[in-house]
Amino acid sequence: MPPSFIFTEKYGSLSATGVAKETIFGTPVAATTTIPTASNTMVSDPGLFYPDLMQAIRDKQVYPLQGEEKDAGAITAPLFPSNGMTMLVGSVGADVVTGAGPYTHTVTPGTTLPSFTVEKNIGNFQSLQFAGSRVSKLQIKGAMGNKEAEMTADIVSQSVSILTTPSAIVVANESPFVAAEFALSYGGYSIGQATNFQLDIENGLKETYTFNGTHQLQFLTPASLKVSGSFDVVFDVLNNNVVTGFTYTTTGTNTNPVLTSVTSTVGITAGMGISGANIPAGAIIIGVTSNTITMNVNATAAGTLQTGTASNVFDYFYQASAITKGALSFSMTHPANGGSITFNMPSVNLAKTDQKIAPGAVVMETISFEAFYDLSTGTPKTIQMVVVNGVSGAY
Repeated sequence: MPPSFIFTEKYGSLSATGVAKETIFGTPVAATTTIPTASNTMVSDPGLFYPDLMQAIRDKQVYPLQGEEKDAGAITAPLFPSNGMTMLVGSVGADVVTGAGPYTHTVTPGTTLPSFTVEKNIGNFQSLQFAGSRVSKLQIKGAMGNKEAEMTADIVSQSVSILTTPSAIVVANESPFVAAEFALSYGGYSIGQATNFQLDIENGLKETYTFNGTHQLQFLTPASLKVSGSFDVVFDVLNNNVVTGFTYTTTGTNTNPVLTSVTSTVGITAGMGISGANIPAGAIIIGVTSNTITMNVNATAAGTLQTGTASNVFDYFYQASAITKGALSFSMTHPANGGSITFNMPSVNLAKTDQKIAPGAVVMETISFEAFYDLSTGTPKTIQMVVVNGVSGAY
């Protein structure tokens, strides 16, 4: 006998995640864009519980009650120049748009966060509509390998409802970012030997339930901001080494990376940073002879008898121990004005380092970092995000 009921199965591949910014917290709005996602684990927990009582029976579960409803989950998706950017921007703060095609979105933290309606489209059949949604934690991952850049947004929502007809799917025709498009720098020096990067933005959401006549939360407050992360590099050096007082000559303007007539190159090796007159910030030494130094960039002007300084710049163990401060930047850039995302942290301390040693493997180093609100600067901020894409309106 066939089953007494027949229904059509729903496909995961036909599912989707929609999102739209709310005007009023908790008032749902129809999804305006779709985030191509790898997973969406948002669920509703009605808060079922039973009082723990004594009444001459052993059964613990007698009186079913509903307490605080929890509507939450995580969305994991590739990083695109515009797809999903509403959620990404909403994890940081307010967006200011400048420029004219492509447009620059400068996003800085504030005292509050925007709210969204997130639509969990199930098999393009029905949807769960989560209103009053905010990003509790955003994690950005970028690594070498056959893997796109990725974000995971942990979401907390105020309420959920059913949509019998899902919103239309609206996806921009663009590609996710990949490792060949990544750039990482710390202290003004490019870290070309990096293999992995992770950024965590934690908004410290505080859920407050009140006597509001429902089982849903009343307030969802971003009570704090913490920005931290880590990156992996091919290990270079432990100690700090500074060589000062040598002189050199530069020739040409933006045409020659070689410093000549160097008085002494004792203690100077390839891989060190170098600074001095007519030398661009962030210059790295790539070659040394008895009286010449070759940099990875051209000198900015011609000049004789300039005084220089060379130092280890990838001495992360020393920098973490000394609690030095540096600016950290991680960017992803498509070619030919295809869009970009840059995370700038003006003041960062290296928290600790871990040198990973194994037989038959290159020695790697994992560096943990923490960004901070630096009161010594004129305009302190923990993080700033700059997005360049074809979207003219603010997120």
